[in-house]
Amino acid sequence: MSIEAMKQALEALEWQQQMLITAMQYSAAKGMTFLGHPPNPNDAITALRTAIEQAEKQRGPVVGTKTWLENGEVKTKNVYMADLYDEPPAAPVQELERLRDENERLHVENRRLIDRIETMGVPVGVGGFLTTTNAAQRPVAKPHKWVHATEWRGLTDEQISDLWCEVSNTDFVTADTHVFARAIEAKLKEKNGY
Repeated sequence: MSIEAMKQALEALEWQQQMLITAMQYSAAKGMTFLGHPPNPNDAITALRTAIEQAEKQRGPVVGTKTWLENGEVKTKNVYMADLYDEPPAAPVQELERLRDENERLHVENRRLIDRIETMGVPVGVGGFLTTTNAAQRPVAKPHKWVHATEWRGLTDEQISDLWCEVSNTDFVTADTHVFARAIEAKLKEKNGY
């Protein structure tokens, strides 16, 4: 049973208890007596209050209130930490480990792509410098100050298609793939001073 349902049941029992007290007082004032004893809702009221209190403790601390207008009456209810999440938030250590693992995975993937492109004979600009897999071949100056000994060698359409299929794990290439690859090539040319 939800906390809201327990609160509605509690409200109904408290109303019933108040009506019972009022009826007994009225009857006593008129000299009438009840036949039999009506059930006493006190035990049920106490049990519901305890259950609501325990359920609210499990929902975490109150982080705010929600207020709305219903049938001309202002209603307010507490908003608990647990209400803000579909699932509990990850512990800080777990979140840091997840981010570290994701960063490492991306770094490995990036290096794999750079190596793949370089095996095709295309220099790749990273951080303003051309990179190669061989550290001894890495230039020391920024590419804008180099005198290029060779012309720019771009990828062929076939190389772009092959690379796209390998990276995306698909067997098809769209025209947008080639447009995007040519845009990257143009930006690399600009950054590398071609």
